[in-house]
Amino acid sequence: MLCEFIDSLVLWGSSVFVSAHEFGRASSNYGSLVAALMATFIAAPIIFLIKENKNRGSDFSGVFWMKSTTLETSYNPYRGLQVFHTLVIYSDGYSVGGTSEKTGEISSVESKEYVGKDRRRGTVTGRIERNYTRQSFLHLHIVENGERRDSTLYIKVPIKSINKRRLQLGGEFYSTAANSTGNIVWKRNSFSEHP
Repeated sequence: MLCEFIDSLVLWGSSVFVSAHEFGRASSNYGSLVAALMATFIAAPIIFLIKENKNRGSDFSGVFWMKSTTLETSYNPYRGLQVFHTLVIYSDGYSVGGTSEKTGEISSVESKEYVGKDRRRGTVTGRIERNYTRQSFLHLHIVENGERRDSTLYIKVPIKSINKRRLQLGGEFYSTAANSTGNIVWKRNSFSEHP
């Protein structure tokens, strides 16, 4: 079976070579073909190195503060609600894990700060979708221990640049708490408007 695979691979490779040879002979474009191949083999590693340096996943380890603002929800009092979380996460550049705590919220009626035992804890898992020719994304899944029931929070954050130590990124979220969706802001320092 392995021999058949190797034979088919050699046959495919030789057909590609014959096709390239026929193209070069028929149109006298060997120079263009060689230049295109050289440009590809030179540009691809350069693009890879630039993107690899720019999208260092290790910068997603540490303490982060997140503010989510609910825009759409099935429970009208949640509309416009701002919820604050503190996340302690670690990353190897591809997967993400850690914990979260809901530390406060601001609604149109009141603002609450959760202290000590009143904080809602959650488990964070996720991954970094590293794209080299288009924008990369951070995907987080938080299972939060609620007052009445557990809820799930899914967060998608486009990674613009994570080289700066004072990181601030924006993204979107979906929560199973009243089927809420909205925007998030993600930073390395706390929010001044936190209750």
